[in-house]
Amino acid sequence: MAKENGILWALSPMLTINTLSGIPAFSLREYGSSPTRWRVYYIGTYVSLSFLFCFSLYITMRIISSLNYFTKNIDVVAHVRVTWGLYSIFTVTISGYLHFFRRRQVEEVFVELSKLVIGSRVERIRTWVNIQALVFLSFVVNFVLLSGSEIESHRQVSTMAYFATLLPMVWGSIHMEQEWQFYNILLLLRLSTEDLNFRVRSLPDNLKGSLEHRSRTAKKARVLRQLSRLRELQLKSHHTFKRVMRVYGLANMTLSGETLISLAFLLFSVIDSRVFRYKETIPLGFFASMYWIFCEVSAMTFVVTASECLRKEVDRTEKLVIDAMLKVEDYPVRRELRLFALQLLHTPFRSSACGFFPLDLTLFTS
Repeated sequence: MAKENGILWALSPMLTINTLSGIPAFSLREYGSSPTRWRVYYIGTYVSLSFLFCFSLYITMRIISSLNYFTKNIDVVAHVRVTWGLYSIFTVTISGYLHFFRRRQVEEVFVELSKLVIGSRVERIRTWVNIQALVFLSFVVNFVLLSGSEIESHRQVSTMAYFATLLPMVWGSIHMEQEWQFYNILLLLRLSTEDLNFRVRSLPDNLKGSLEHRSRTAKKARVLRQLSRLRELQLKSHHTFKRVMRVYGLANMTLSGETLISLAFLLFSVIDSRVFRYKETIPLGFFASMYWIFCEVSAMTFVVTASECLRKEVDRTEKLVIDAMLKVEDYPVRRELRLFALQLLHTPFRSSACGFFPLDLTLFTS
């Protein structure tokens, strides 16, 4: 992917990892791959993920049927471990598999974003995405270590326990990629809004200058055209944002739910150390589990922070439009600014997890 492609070039490390995992965020056909190769890749990915999806659900049902989960004599630690494990494997499997069928919508989102964000920021975005790629690879390596320690502790258990350990590693990595995508989309939308705010801030200055009638009329026409383009740009951003909320709603709800459950069970493990079942002589599994929970909490924190920053930037747009409306005396321009303010009022940028709860800072305090 050449540097001339702007934002898509900056995001190429993420897009490459997405393609390798089977959930490409951008079509291989766009950059040199033949239609036959793309068709083979898509069919192979579909068959592989479908098999993994069915097998994961089978393992989940086997775990439930093989346990006397609802008997009175089951230990509370067993309740914690089974609930935690079943929730993780079931929800992450569903989220990862359904995301594959939204591939085309995700591609369209990134194409729209590449047209919204100014290309001068691509170097900084590229650097940040490279850092994210390294962090994600550390997450995958930690997942492998965690799975290895779990398998080591299941030496006397059936083969089903091995698969119950390995499958969450596959789907958990794919799910983390979804959140990585979602965070970068929020970041790009915020950068696009910053560019829009910079143009709105300069609108009153564009009307100042010569008092000559012809010059002032030309300036007013130029400002009106610019206002029209800014309104259209803001509508495109909001349309992209709403599409993103539809595509990533389930993934956000899964991440938030799993993170909150992990934190609750982590607090319980302080009371009863049998939750992790690691010996003091083998601390690797414990540290890998802590790092896994830390990555989930960090991912949710980054997503919530990006969502909050985007919301504040949109609120700043509304304030700038109102300030410009108070400074401008020309009636046609004030009317366009009033329409712009009304448009901003009816196009809020509020992130949520399938509409159940908002993804903002109140999530940590409610």
